[in-house]
Amino acid sequence: MTDETHYDLLEVEPGASEEELRRAFKRAKELYAQDSMVVYTLFTHSELEDLGERLDEAYETVIDPRTRREYDLSLIARSADPEPPPTPELNRRSMTPMDGEPRVTSPHQVTVMKDIPTSLPEGLELNEETVFTGALLQEIREHRDVDLRDMSNHTKISLMNLRYLEQMQYEELPAPVYIRGFLKEYARFLRLPGKQVADTYMSVYDETLGGNEEAPEQ
Repeated sequence: MTDETHYDLLEVEPGASEEELRRAFKRAKELYAQDSMVVYTLFTHSELEDLGERLDEAYETVIDPRTRREYDLSLIARSADPEPPPTPELNRRSMTPMDGEPRVTSPHQVTVMKDIPTSLPEGLELNEETVFTGALLQEIREHRDVDLRDMSNHTKISLMNLRYLEQMQYEELPAPVYIRGFLKEYARFLRLPGKQVADTYMSVYDETLGGNEEAPEQ
């Protein structure tokens, strides 16, 4: 599908449980609040209001079993229609190459440079079991010849926070919810699977700090 679904917006899988949906909605509302450090410089007040309405609509649709079933059926019908191949866009859209599905950003995503390569360092293969550490992210970024300053300019994440992410200097980073947002933006900029990057990185974070991070999102 080329359009963002309610599940994409909430960043959950279509089979997510009611509890997973509730957690995802709560997390999204906190992450994209007007005073959120992640989105403070990225979106206007009106854009955040629009996003809040879209989140509310998505959640209200999928939390109710009846409307969710109708919505899921509509997605199945849409997936059966032929689609033209995706084209690069200078807006808030990108590709997540590991699952092959175009994904419209959750609101913290920003313009992606069209010419960023998707190649990997020799001998490196990414799969569902890959754990994205700071060192691995740095290796992929450097292999793709992406300068950290350029990434900072495009993502609006400070250069220092990007360095802290790669060096896994947890004590210098903000609260976990913001780290997760930074990771997803970092991943989307490099066209990596954002959810997997955030979940696996934060699992290492959690283990290192002794279980203070929230459970990985579903």
